[in-house]
Order: sequence, then structure tokens, then C-alpha cells
Amino acid sequence: MPSVPNLGLSIQNGLTKPEMLYPFLFGIFAVASLCIATLLFPASFSAASRAISWVLSIYLELKNPIRHTETGRNIPGPSYVWPNGQGDVEKYVQGRTRSEQWQRKYGNVYRIWAGMTPEVVLTRPEQLHAIFKDSDKHTKATNSDSGYFMSRILGQCLGLMAGPRWKLLKGIAAPPFMHPTAVRSIGRIQEHVRAHFHDLETDGNLREGRIHPVQDLKMLPFFIVAEANYGSLTPAMKSELDSLAPARENLMKFVLFGGLARFNISRFFPTEANRQLRRFRSQWRAFNRAAYERAREKHPSAMVVQMYDAVHKGVLTEEQVAQTMDETLYANLDVTTGGLSWNLVFLAANPACQARLHDEISALTPAEEEGYISRNGTYLAACVLESSRLRPALPFTIPQSAPTERVVDGYRIPAGTNYVVDTWGLNVRDEFWAPDNSTYRPERFLNSSNTDLRYHFWRFGFGPRQCIGRYTADVVIRAILLHLVKHYELQMLEEGDFTQDPECWITHPDLQVKCVRRT
Repeated sequence: MPSVPNLGLSIQNGLTKPEMLYPFLFGIFAVASLCIATLLFPASFSAASRAISWVLSIYLELKNPIRHTETGRNIPGPSYVWPNGQGDVEKYVQGRTRSEQWQRKYGNVYRIWAGMTPEVVLTRPEQLHAIFKDSDKHTKATNSDSGYFMSRILGQCLGLMAGPRWKLLKGIAAPPFMHPTAVRSIGRIQEHVRAHFHDLETDGNLREGRIHPVQDLKMLPFFIVAEANYGSLTPAMKSELDSLAPARENLMKFVLFGGLARFNISRFFPTEANRQLRRFRSQWRAFNRAAYERAREKHPSAMVVQMYDAVHKGVLTEEQVAQTMDETLYANLDVTTGGLSWNLVFLAANPACQARLHDEISALTPAEEEGYISRNGTYLAACVLESSRLRPALPFTIPQSAPTERVVDGYRIPAGTNYVVDTWGLNVRDEFWAPDNSTYRPERFLNSSNTDLRYHFWRFGFGPRQCIGRYTADVVIRAILLHLVKHYELQMLEEGDFTQDPECWITHPDLQVKCVRRT
């Protein structure tokens, strides 16, 4: 019987010969150079990018099969596009539009690509139950599937960790943000709110009876959280944190728009992104070290002290500390701002709801306000929930994978595959909210329990891996809205659909509203 030739061995033996090895290496070099050229000069190499997209799309489909258990049909979804797939511009910046387009075209479960990593999109509550029932065992995607540049900003932060490391870091970072601590902080938060609005009336837009829900308010919750991290802040510390914010926002834009920054090789290029990154990392680390030395004496229970003490014991790395401190402040600055700012827009656009909220707040004595802010079931709490339902902070959630194989709508999804939730599909378009899905009606939350809303409403995540700052975020947003509605009347200045910031990965309004002090 003739022997069967070993093709792999034949190729290996052939590549040891110079006449075959050199052309092979040259081919690899040429392809790599072409790929890099498309990243450096995308407009000049668009045809090459399309060819690379076509080849990689076929390869990735074969490498990551997800098939229907009965029909054998491959899971639907948009094709891979070099170099970013559908992340992060389509997934976040254009997320609201893509959410509706993709669900209409591909159905209730489909696949997108974040770089070359597949992500399965879930849109229905029953799908979420099947996937998130063991969310405490899930693993967050490496660098949130956003590539190399993300790893240098937030890749080692608490929110992207899993397993023992996550539990360890959570034990240090979570206490300042737990419910009892958040409730005890309400009085201090109200002092910050009063001082901030005094400044806006003295030097800001409020002098002219206007307020920008994002630009005028975003640093208020930021400095409230900063005090939880560092203890009391000196004017110099506030100034430095404030000055670092624009630089940090710019870094996130490099993450969002991807391209060369998505790949490890980008670190070898003298790009503007790398220059800004080095400068920010150096300044941020220096700030945290100085804040630690100050807090050791004045605020020994502050989170920065607990973090750096763990570094000195060899339990944490300084990189993990720096990125987690960044996460609680700069990364969550956009999230908290989005959660706060849309409330002003919806209240201004719905005067009857604003009047009802004002009546409820006006009936309180000053001594009752702290308890009111802390309570769920109030009309204020319902307004906050309804705003976050209609404008979820993220169009698609941070990707995470389940430890075992799952079947979703008939598709067998391998263990370790990343899932994201279409928050617009869940929060707005799902029939659970019918018949007035897109209408601002806070009353819908007054008689709803957490059990009723579970898997129908995304805000801070699902299960044990929910955002640790959710309690602080709630009391901060409620305290600001209580002060605002108690003392000012909001009205729309512009008619039509609400304008959004096109360059922000979080859903932010980009408009002013009329804000006049009540008499």
C-alpha cells in the first residue's frame, strides 16, 4: 500500500531550502507591510483594506463557527471589516442607530466583530436569563475587546478583572461606594451641590437663565467621587484633576476610533496617541503617589491609602491601582454625566412630570430631604430610572463570556464566547414597555419591583458584577435633581429630537435648556 505524503512535513522541509524560504519570508513581510500601510494611511489604501477585509472575514467565519442546532445555519451578523470590525465606532458612537438596524436585519441574536474577536449580541430578556444566571462566574473581555491602547488605560482596572484578582481588588475599592456609605454621604453631597450651583449663578450660564446638562454639571459628581478616593481635596488637587480631564477624554477617542492603536505594534510608532498616553500616565501616577502621601496623614481610611498599602505589601501592582482610580473617576465621569444630564432634558421637555416632581419635593422639610434622596419608590427615583431607560449609558454593554457552552435561540455558542447586550433593544424596543415604549413616563416605575424588572431593564449590569458605584451614582444624581427642581424651572430652548455629542462613547446630550430660578 503506497504511503500517504505528509503535506505539513513537506512544506516544513521545503521552507528549509533558501529558494523557498526567502520568497516565503518576503511574502509575509509584504503582507505585513501592506497591513501596516492601511493603518497608517487608510485613505490611500482603501482598496487594499477591502481585500484584507474579505480574506479575514472568510477566515474568521471558519475559525469561529456558531451554528443552529437544527438547521446548521451559521449565526447571522455583519461581516468583519478591517481593522476594527464593528468596534468601537459602530458599537458605541453609532450604537443607537446600529442597534435598530442590526436587529431589524439580523434578528434577535446575531454576531458582530470587535477587532477580530466575535461578540454575540443579545436583545431579549429570556436570552439574558440563560446567559447571566451565573454571571458571577463570567469573565470580562480582555481590554473590553477594544485592543492594545485600551490596555494601557483601563486593561487592568477592577471592572475588567475576573476571579480572585477581582474579588481582592473589589474588597479594597468597594467600601467607599457601598449603600451605607453612600447614604451617610448625602449631607456632604448636598453641600457640594449647593456650592456648585452658587458658582454657576455667579460665573456660569445660570446668570443668563441657561444650563448645559453636560458641560455645566459633569465635574460636580466627579469631585464628589474624588473625595471618596482621596479624602478632602486641596484647591491644587482639584485644579490638577480638572486639567487632566481633557487629556483623558482625548485618549478615549484614540481607543474608540481604533486603527493602528488597536494593535500591539502601535507602541513602536511615534504617534500622537502614544505621546499623549505617556504624558497622561506619568502625570496620573505622580498625582496618585502625592495624594497617597497626603492621605496617609490626613485621611488614612481613604481608598488611595488602602490601595497603595496593598501595593507595598505586594498584593496589587501600581498599574492596577492607577487604572482602577482612573476607572472610578475619569472612566465613570462620562457614565455618571450621561445618567445625570438626560434627566434635565426629559424634565424640561415634560413640564407635567416636572411639576409633579416639584410638588413632591416642595412637601419635604429640610430634615426630610436626606431620607427622601436615599429612598427608592419616590417619584424622583422613578424619573431617574425612566431617563436611564430611554437613554441607556451604553448602546451595547461591556463584553463578557460565560464559562460553559450555551444555546441561544437555537444557536450553540461555545464556552468563552463574548456576549454584549443591546440596551436599546432591551430598554426601549422590547414589548415589555409597550404600548408607550418611547414615551417618558416615570410612573411606570412606581409600582415595579426589582423582580419585575430583572432582565427587562439594563442600567448597572446584571448579578454580582454590577457596577460598584451604583449606590453613590444614585444618591448623587438624586441630590442634584432635588436641588435643581426645588429651586429652578427647566424649559426646552430647542424643538425636535435631542442633539447628542457625536464624539462621546457614552450617550450625552449636546444642548442647553432654559433654567430659571423659581420665585
